[in-house]
Amino acid sequence: MGHGRRNGHRDTEGCCNAPISTATYTDDRGYSTPAPRNPCRCCLSSHLLQHMRIAIVGTGLAGLSTAISLEQVGYRHITLYERDSYWNERKEGYGLTLTYDPRGALEALGVLDEIANEDCPSRSHYLFDPLGNVKGYFGNAFFNLQSMQDSSQSRTQQQRRRGVGQRGNLRVPRQTVRKVLLNRLQYSKIEWDHKLLDVVQCEGDQLELVFDRKQEPEKEVNVDPTSSSPDNGDVQKITTRYRVKFDLVIAADGIRSNVVKSWIPRAPPPTSLHVRIILGLSKGYVHPLLDERGFYSLSPGTRLFVMPFAGNQ
Repeated sequence: MGHGRRNGHRDTEGCCNAPISTATYTDDRGYSTPAPRNPCRCCLSSHLLQHMRIAIVGTGLAGLSTAISLEQVGYRHITLYERDSYWNERKEGYGLTLTYDPRGALEALGVLDEIANEDCPSRSHYLFDPLGNVKGYFGNAFFNLQSMQDSSQSRTQQQRRRGVGQRGNLRVPRQTVRKVLLNRLQYSKIEWDHKLLDVVQCEGDQLELVFDRKQEPEKEVNVDPTSSSPDNGDVQKITTRYRVKFDLVIAADGIRSNVVKSWIPRAPPPTSLHVRIILGLSKGYVHPLLDERGFYSLSPGTRLFVMPFAGNQ
């Protein structure tokens, strides 16, 4: 591999016997592996997959999706850093409207049907004016679905079929999607309680990340990433400074990214759209008019939007 002639052209010396360059990759054990010089494309790709150390800052949807995609192509040395103490520490946030697309991103990540099974559908939508008058309505609840589904099926049976060849939009809580992606990781590791302070260029091509991390004074706490809260009693954690080097750093820490602030100090701040959103969740309130229905109330400058979130929320 990496030797011989192709179309009358002899390849430069490939990875197998290539002269050693000054670049190195440092693995998790601290051993340095020299990178080949003048490698063929195939050998270079194999070397990167085996040795490149990748850091992803942030464990939101972007960070987790990126880690899964990197795993799928063969990268194995991936570490995600998160400032939260555990996966469910942050507030719930808003629900997501996603598209059921067998050729889309969710299918490529291998989570489409799993997320579709978490769907909290809204089958009918009403539009009201400020006085409460109905201005319009739409949704598949207003159409005759008997031609598409067996009329002998109960509504519960029809709902259970969602996620298998389903079409249309999916409405799933953001944290539910995040948990599905989190459980999809196979080789990546997550470091919780790490707040990024700085990104520093090192000699060569590596980058050093500087974190504040919280630890117990004497022992580490093993936190189940899918548990609702860490089981660490009332032990007071201490904050320590932590530095680590990587070959590639991916910023997935949101619109106010600390990676961007550190690496591009003069980057312009986010531009305000002058739109304010107030989110709220009502739990345990059950009413027939809220069952799989959405409501929109429109008036100049404001919009009231009520939709199913998850279960009876």
